[in-house]
Amino acid sequence: MFFLIFCSGVMLLLCMLIQKTNIMKAKFFLLGSLFTLLLGVVLSSCLSRLPKETTFTSVYKDHLISKELMTVMKDEYSKGNYQIITKNKGLKDSREYWYSLEVLEGYINYLKTEGSKRGYKNMGVKIVMGEYPKDRVIDKRQKPEYKGYQNVFLVPTSSSEFKNRSVKGGNNEEDYVFSVSEDIEDLQGLDFSQLAPPGTGN
Repeated sequence: MFFLIFCSGVMLLLCMLIQKTNIMKAKFFLLGSLFTLLLGVVLSSCLSRLPKETTFTSVYKDHLISKELMTVMKDEYSKGNYQIITKNKGLKDSREYWYSLEVLEGYINYLKTEGSKRGYKNMGVKIVMGEYPKDRVIDKRQKPEYKGYQNVFLVPTSSSEFKNRSVKGGNNEEDYVFSVSEDIEDLQGLDFSQLAPPGTGN
């Protein structure tokens, strides 16, 4: 676009010179065209350096759930396993674990960057149930009031696909693919979410 403006200015200048019109006007128009072209180049360079918006595949949409479904599962847990845990431990144990988006995005970026350097493929994150010891704080980042409460922590994984032969009746054989997921031991996990209880929550 800016190149076309510049070319148009040059052509107009030539026409004005041929017709012996005011040369000063032609010079001003040429300078204006050059300035417009330079401004366009600068703006294009600046825009190209802006961070591009992150794009995602639509795979995550297969895992989205509605508020109604969340309520169903939450209620079932409250009536079942949570009652057993509360009765056995004699306290209302934690049942909600909160991480900020900033922490989660940073952790995922860490896994992608470091995992790629190490050559891991088909990476994922496993959510593991755990419990803080009742008698001690195991890390300076752990809140003392979380002692004895269950928690969750994230573990990076990598999966590989294998082919095997399966015999199904007579001599008919079929290839089938199965996936094996393993913990990645040379990448760090993630912990220290906010628990509820003992914090605010249901």
